[in-house]
Amino acid sequence: MAGEIQAEKITYGGVTFDKNQVKHMTSTTENNVTKYSVWLNDGTQLTYKDTPTDRNANVKQFELENGKTRTEFSGLSKAEIKDTPKDDVYFLMGCEFTTVDADRKKGGLIKESADRDYILLRDRKMEDGKVQESNWNHFYLGENECVDKNRLPESRFNRVHKD
Repeated sequence: MAGEIQAEKITYGGVTFDKNQVKHMTSTTENNVTKYSVWLNDGTQLTYKDTPTDRNANVKQFELENGKTRTEFSGLSKAEIKDTPKDDVYFLMGCEFTTVDADRKKGGLIKESADRDYILLRDRKMEDGKVQESNWNHFYLGENECVDKNRLPESRFNRVHKD
């Protein structure tokens, strides 16, 4: 059955996760700046600094009918996402200054032949009606991967870097 994987929530460095989707969490502090790293059970790695609570940042995973998962990143700021060896579906909503490293041949986690990742980038409408814009994001992709940013104005700075 497709749908959201339900679990107890945990907030770590201002980002909320479903506790049962998190494999490992670490943090380091240098010069009074804390850097958080979270590994999801599917192998996705997320690294970020303290995130203001007003961004309402969260990460959710949904089961898809084909046995895959879709990972939604909402409200992230100054984060880095590293992909997994499988075909990933990442949905970024209202993220800013975030880098997705899905190019396994260069800087990703796996150095073998490329997988097929699909990344969607959208603005996010908040409960109070305000729009959290997706802006200043970078995507490093392999040859078989794509970013769908068609619903965003071209004036936004969201750059795709390909092999």
